[in-house]
Amino acid sequence: MPSQQNQNPRLIAAQDLLIWFHSNQIRFQRRNSFINPSDFGLYRYLVSSVIRNRNQYLFFIEDLTGRKLNKIDPEAIICLMLGISQLEPHMKVQQYAAVNETVGLLPALNKGFLKGFVNANLRSFIRQEVRLRESCQQQALAVQTSHPDWMVTRWQKKYGDFAAEQICHFNNLIPKVHIAINPKFERQVVLEELKHNNVKDLEELQNGWRVNNPSGIFNTESLRSGAFLVQDPSSQQLIELIAPLPKQSVLDVCAAPGGKLFHLEWAYHSEIELLIAIDNSTSRMHRLIENKRRIGSKSRIAVMDAKKPAINALFDLVVVDAPCSGTGTIQKHPEIKWNRQPSDFLINQKNQLEILAGVRDLVKPGGFLLYVTCSLEVEENHEVVDQFLQQNSAGYSHVPWQTDGVMQDSFTKEGFYMCLPDQHRMGMFAALLQKK
Repeated sequence: MPSQQNQNPRLIAAQDLLIWFHSNQIRFQRRNSFINPSDFGLYRYLVSSVIRNRNQYLFFIEDLTGRKLNKIDPEAIICLMLGISQLEPHMKVQQYAAVNETVGLLPALNKGFLKGFVNANLRSFIRQEVRLRESCQQQALAVQTSHPDWMVTRWQKKYGDFAAEQICHFNNLIPKVHIAINPKFERQVVLEELKHNNVKDLEELQNGWRVNNPSGIFNTESLRSGAFLVQDPSSQQLIELIAPLPKQSVLDVCAAPGGKLFHLEWAYHSEIELLIAIDNSTSRMHRLIENKRRIGSKSRIAVMDAKKPAINALFDLVVVDAPCSGTGTIQKHPEIKWNRQPSDFLINQKNQLEILAGVRDLVKPGGFLLYVTCSLEVEENHEVVDQFLQQNSAGYSHVPWQTDGVMQDSFTKEGFYMCLPDQHRMGMFAALLQKK
């Protein structure tokens, strides 16, 4: 946690990004680490922006300096990337301020002798920005959109060149916050409180709002009292899809932090008589417990391994929101681009199949098993379903989704729910399996 005496968000961002630059691993500071919420917002933006635009910014740096990256001090690279991120048009930071604040970080990083180098190259970037961006657009898609080559190639093979390019571009948008409102609360009252807390640019949606500028949203009494959830539209659509299914008894495994669990409870409270949620992560369970208290959920929760659940009951619906690579959520979590490897997908597949095997006997005859990931990878989606059905052909069958009221482009020809990232949604996969 940053000390309260030294909460320069730019410096904290630089220090965390230096660790990331060497390891491809980032541990974001928590919101409560900062006294001033605006400092956290700036910190989070800077770190995410540098990670999101890594290849593009590194292309700029090599062009500007005329040097290969291995010939430049990492501290200079990170400061140049931070400076460029603050010079993005949407930041609306004065150019002199972006340069001066960035150059001022170097003494604190014990690299004061690099101030002239960073200063000169940031000013050169300002003069040459148009040329640099035009030149970048002539590079390979992996450079243009800052994705690993292997990731771009596999999406091109799976989804085609055009769709892969769209995915990459949408992944680089600054994510908007989507609010799903608790139906127990008066919508207008919640809206007025959000506006009172300077939450601006609210777009009306059926189940809540899209927030273009979420500053202030996490400091509202409405959030603390459980008036709304922050939840992506792809997850909200999934809740709508399960409307026709029996839901008298529901088990949610891998449930933390609880977004789908609580939205499901809100939407179908009149149908659900028994709602149990389990997760095998103690740290994630702390978040689930806190969110349950805040939301006022009546669900029963327990720390439990879904591969060997100690539950003596059968359920109409078992939801498996399986641990996965998360490649559908890169817009929100740009670090995923750099800390995943192709070998991860088969490792995850083995884990996912073990979870499905662990809960398959907890579904009532005629009941449903809902398998969900936020991955775009076939190994974690279609192949998991295919292998599970092959291993359990006598016990389960695939049920194609009914598409009334949900966008047609969210479904595959096989009847799977498959959202690809776009301007307003993260990626998600869901398959519905029925027990015979």
